[in-house]
Amino acid sequence: MAFDRKKILKARSILSLGVLSIMVGACATEKNGPIKPYIGDKAGLPVTGSWYSEFKSDANIDINHYSAFLAATLAQQNDQQSNAAEYFLDAFKGAPASGFIGDRAFSQLLFAGRMDEAADVAGDIIDLPGYEADDLIKLTHILQAFKKRDWKEAHNRLDTDLSTGFGFLLKPLLIAWSYAGQRDFENVKNTLAPLKANTQLRSIAIEHEAFILDYMGRDEAAEERYQQLITSSDLSSVYPITAYAKMIFEGGDKVKARSIFTEQIKRFGSAPVLVQQSARIMQGKGLLQDPATPDGAMGLVFTRLAREFTQAQSRRAAVIYLRLASYMTPEEPSLYITLGSLFEQLQNPKSAAEIYAAISGPTVFSRAARGLRASALDRAGETDQAISLINMLLKEQPNNRQLKIQLGDIARRQGDFTAAVQHYSDIIDSLKTSAKSDWVLYLARAISYQQLNDWDNAEADMRFALKLDPGQPDILNNLGYSWIERGENITEAKAMIEKAVLARPNDGQITDSLGWVHYLTGDYTRAVVELEKAVKLAPTDATISDHLGDAYWRVGRRVEARFQWRHALDNGPDEDKLPMIEDKLAFGLGTGQL
Repeated sequence: MAFDRKKILKARSILSLGVLSIMVGACATEKNGPIKPYIGDKAGLPVTGSWYSEFKSDANIDINHYSAFLAATLAQQNDQQSNAAEYFLDAFKGAPASGFIGDRAFSQLLFAGRMDEAADVAGDIIDLPGYEADDLIKLTHILQAFKKRDWKEAHNRLDTDLSTGFGFLLKPLLIAWSYAGQRDFENVKNTLAPLKANTQLRSIAIEHEAFILDYMGRDEAAEERYQQLITSSDLSSVYPITAYAKMIFEGGDKVKARSIFTEQIKRFGSAPVLVQQSARIMQGKGLLQDPATPDGAMGLVFTRLAREFTQAQSRRAAVIYLRLASYMTPEEPSLYITLGSLFEQLQNPKSAAEIYAAISGPTVFSRAARGLRASALDRAGETDQAISLINMLLKEQPNNRQLKIQLGDIARRQGDFTAAVQHYSDIIDSLKTSAKSDWVLYLARAISYQQLNDWDNAEADMRFALKLDPGQPDILNNLGYSWIERGENITEAKAMIEKAVLARPNDGQITDSLGWVHYLTGDYTRAVVELEKAVKLAPTDATISDHLGDAYWRVGRRVEARFQWRHALDNGPDEDKLPMIEDKLAFGLGTGQL
């Protein structure tokens, strides 16, 4: 499977000051990118391996359904989320008594965001004979009844063991809200009491008690809880503030509602969520993710869990919890912005572009989403479509600087450096004054000038960028390395690169620059030390491997030199470097060669 639900759900958490701080040692599945599904002992066609044996041994599966299952597995392996979900669903429809296939169909439907279908599959397989559903399937089955406001059924489905992961928190909150749906506040209090007795969970319990009282129309009691929360020094989120102000506004006291926001904005500063929600409420639009509702409250819980997993670099776990959040509050656009970002981090820009495309309407989120979609399309190889989208957006927002930068970046990646210079120049020429953050524009234009063999303009731009931000490691590295390549200002270049390495010690390209300056100044032993570090930091960078090969040769390590040069060839060096590397492999380095 593409992710391990058991690992996700077995994670334990520490709750401090009312904020979930997740310890994800047991579920840090995505630190180094997407996990490929297990397809046997070899990364080829999935015709052998433990799952295939299980597939063949399941009496509920007709082997004729293997083709759909195979197509699903290959689509999943290639990060084609929607296709994988469709194929797994087809396979399950052909073998509805197979918990084995149903489990995989559920997993992929959930990951692809087809939540209603995932919930249906969860219901189909949860009671299959001999099948033991995990907590994620049970939870989705419960949430299905929750969304339908079938509180008795939700309560029945909650009569199950959610013993792993966050069951200790999710189950009592779900039970409390199911009682709230039945207008039974006495049992709400009883259910939340153990959470309130826990010093680490107390603020969360009070928060949901406030939301529930608000939902049930018990405004005076809700206001007491809201006041307790928003005056606390350990307020864990802005949602009690927005929910409280909304309750007061809808009660008719617009002045008091505005004063709540004014006071809290003074306290927290212009937090974007607070300012945005303030505007919505004062315009009578309500909240997109209203925590004083069953769906909104649970959506908020899942969003918080996803945020903690994101911060811990467990991106697939974060996707799962964001999908659950979107199942509860599908109208909340910020969820999809975050989801798209996660898929980009998982190196799946095509899925990210599809997610961004789903955000519509004349809102700040939809405008941001279209720009993000253009970037994702470009990274997915749909560059022409990305350019068309950006040009369309520029007609609506002719002064949108970020869109113009995107056009420049795309032109630079495509090798059209003349167009790139023009795009960056259009932006730079429109600046009244250059801010510190504008260094990136000048450096991007400088790199484009370099590719056009216009060193004078390139150097001028890099020097100006360095004036704007003297400690920026990217500028220090690019200017220093350029000087080294040209044999100019070696002492100054070396000092600049050393400064860049101190600022960013885990950057392989910057470390490579330091190694190369040692090489060019004849200190081959120190060059080897730094270049070996660089290769470890960026093992697939052809230039770094090539440099290390050169350094090895100079210190007499000829076999290792040729290994690095071969490695450089395997990693796809620039075409103009190919003949030189092949020549070194054949003849080594002559005395006159760098």
